[in-house]
Amino acid sequence: MKRNLLSCAYSALLLGAAGVMTAQASSTILTFSVNMATNLANGTFNPPPNGTDVVSVFGSFNGYANPGLLLFQQGSSTIFTNSYNDTSDANGNTVAYRFLLNGNAEPLSCYDNRAWYLPTNNGASLALPTAFYGGNGPVVSI
Repeated sequence: MKRNLLSCAYSALLLGAAGVMTAQASSTILTFSVNMATNLANGTFNPPPNGTDVVSVFGSFNGYANPGLLLFQQGSSTIFTNSYNDTSDANGNTVAYRFLLNGNAEPLSCYDNRAWYLPTNNGASLALPTAFYGGNGPVVSI
């Protein structure tokens, strides 16, 4: 009887520990940024205070919910950015995302979404590469 009671207690302890371990959610602080220089130059993007255009991002991190996470201009630069705590994508997997201009997904001719690997450790921060909206950046020579 004493041995059976110890076995039950040990099993309960293991199950309890497993429950605590699986209850931890994945979490990565993502920083999105997009360069709107080309769109500003060609007049297809006119943000506040003079215009009403907005740029945002959606993806696997928010269930592709439109209008997405609003991005804000960094100072007087052409970079728009914001951060989000991703608890939807598992650590060590990928996050998929796409930028939007006034709620319309960016036109990407060679792929549907941008993607990046997430860190494996919970609570890490990840600054995603700054992309040109729609892949419309200047020509780069290698």
